[in-house]
Amino acid sequence: MFELLTAISNQLKTINNSDVEADWNNLMSKYYLRKKDLPKALAYLQTYNTVKDSNIKKLNLLKESDINKQFDSYEKQRQIEQLSNNNKIQLISLYVIIVVTLMAVVIIFLIYRNWKRSKQDVQTVNLLNQQINEQNSVLERALNDLKISSQKRQDTAYRSA
Repeated sequence: MFELLTAISNQLKTINNSDVEADWNNLMSKYYLRKKDLPKALAYLQTYNTVKDSNIKKLNLLKESDINKQFDSYEKQRQIEQLSNNNKIQLISLYVIIVVTLMAVVIIFLIYRNWKRSKQDVQTVNLLNQQINEQNSVLERALNDLKISSQKRQDTAYRSA
């Protein structure tokens, strides 16, 4: 049996697996315990415990680093979602600004067009007023001429009668 354990030990050196090494130390501890060589059994048992503790620490570190990686991944995903939401809000804000700007341009265009139209309307009204005033003047002169002519006829008719 000892030869078998020694052969395993030689193969263990080429494999370099700490779990196998811990199990081998456990087997050696049990072997020397059966042989009633307590100091060697204790030494192998201590080596077994040391290697096993080291393996547990490595495994815990791996688990801890995996948890840290998962946490980092979750945090990055949360940041990506937050940035995506910010982009959506900025895009909506951009659309609102574009719509408001277009509405302002349309309103300014309508105000300008109405101002020009009212300016033309004022000019047209002034021209029409001028024409009406001229026609009024012509009609007043015609009326005065008619009154004068009518008065002359009446005067002529009173003199002849």
